Amino acid sequence: MSMLDLPYDEIVVTGCSFSCGREMNDNLLPKFSSEDERRIAVWKWGMKNLKLQSKKIEDLENISNSHWSKLERQNSWPSLLQDKTNIPVQNLSTPGASIGHSLVAYAEFIKNVSKHKKILTIHQLPGMGRMHIRFDEAHGRIRVLPRHADRNNLGNSTFGFAKKHFKEKIDRVHGIYKHRVMSKGYIEKHYLKVLNKLDSLSRKKHIKNFYIFPEATSISDHFKCKILLKDFKDFRSNYPEGVLGHPIGKPFNTDLCDIIISTCLL
Repeated sequence: MSMLDLPYDEIVVTGCSFSCGREMNDNLLPKFSSEDERRIAVWKWGMKNLKLQSKKIEDLENISNSHWSKLERQNSWPSLLQDKTNIPVQNLSTPGASIGHSLVAYAEFIKNVSKHKKILTIHQLPGMGRMHIRFDEAHGRIRVLPRHADRNNLGNSTFGFAKKHFKEKIDRVHGIYKHRVMSKGYIEKHYLKVLNKLDSLSRKKHIKNFYIFPEATSISDHFKCKILLKDFKDFRSNYPEGVLGHPIGKPFNTDLCDIIISTCLL
């Protein structure tokens, strides 16, 4: 594809960790078997490869995570898509993102987009049931996942906060989330509502949208839009996965990019 033939000035991607290259570079880390062990492994990688001198554990962890995340993004499918198409790709994806988080990030991004700019947006939709609920004024909204409503786990998760000091706020978030997931049809209605808002944002700016749905759902049948994949979970099952469940290896990135190019750009 030559520069003269490029149909778009820019490609925008929204999504979660599946679009951030998560676990693609984990072969560079010491062996681990859980998310907590992985955090320590990334920290040790940073200590060894970045020659960090700070004595504050929080600083060491933040710097290590920042560098590691950049390396992962370099090995993500949006990065490969940019290489294969010669079109700049703006990757707005965030690990742990909910569809609401994607909406906020996308809305902020297109505020200053010129109406003359030709943009293609790929929405890799995060799993249903993920939410960001306000914790307090200091911490803002925090990530809450479907597993937090599991009968065996409900109330046990502290969302990374010290239970002794934040018990009341932790319990409040659990209560809000439990009420929402137990309300019949709430999750589906909320998801479709945000989905329509995403689509509306693009239509106002004359941006072409394509969607990757997290798994097979009736929502994709009722939502009138251009769909790349109706069941991303099924697509990912064709590839090896890391300890945390993310697809690893170049074939995943290559095959997904080929689908996008053949569907959206040719």
